[in-house]
Amino acid sequence: INAEYMGKVVLFLTTAIVVVTLGLFICYNTFLYKEQRQWVAWTVLSCMIVVGCIIGWLMLKLLRFGIFVLATFGGVLLGQLIWTTCIYYSGSQAVMWVSIIAFGLLIGLIALKVEEHVLIIATSFSGAYLFCRGVGMVAPGWPNDMTIAQLVEHGNIKHINPAFYGYLAGIVVLSIVGMVVQYKQKKKDEENDKHPYTRFGNRL
Repeated sequence: INAEYMGKVVLFLTTAIVVVTLGLFICYNTFLYKEQRQWVAWTVLSCMIVVGCIIGWLMLKLLRFGIFVLATFGGVLLGQLIWTTCIYYSGSQAVMWVSIIAFGLLIGLIALKVEEHVLIIATSFSGAYLFCRGVGMVAPGWPNDMTIAQLVEHGNIKHINPAFYGYLAGIVVLSIVGMVVQYKQKKKDEENDKHPYTRFGNRL
C-alpha cells in the first residue's frame, strides 16, 4: 500500500465520519429529538453513511477542498479541546461555538497555504483526540463538551475532573507520536515523491 493511497483513504474516511456525525447531531437535535423507534434510528444512520460516503468520494475529486475539510476538522477538535480545558468557565454556549468554528476555519485556511505540515499536525492531533475521546466515552473523567457550559452557568460544576488532564496528556503524547511517524515516512517517501500530501500539492 503506497503513501498516496493511504492519504486518500484518510481523506475519505475523515470526510465520511464528519458528515455522519454532523448529520446525526443535526437530526437528533431538531426534528428527531423525541424519536425512539429503532427502525427510524437505523434508517437515519444508514442514510447518513451513504451520504457520508458520497461526499467522501467527492472530496477525492476536489482535492484542494478536501485538504481544507481535513484540516478544518482537526481545527474544530482543537477548538473543542481548548474550550473544555481553558474557556469552559465562561459558561457561555456562544463562546464555545465561536471558539470551535474560529479554530476550525483558521487551521483550514492555513492548510491551503502550508499544506504538508498543517495536514500532518492536524491528522496526528485528530487521531489522538478521537482515540482518547473514545476512551473517555466509556471511562470516567472526560466532561460532556456540549453541556459543560450549562453546568458552569447553574453552578453544578466548579472545576474540571483532574482525570481529564490525564486524557489531555495522552492526546499530546499520541499527537507527537503521530507526527514523528508521519515526518519519518515523509522523509523516506520524498525520494520517490510518494508522500500523499506532496502528491496532492502537485495536482492542485
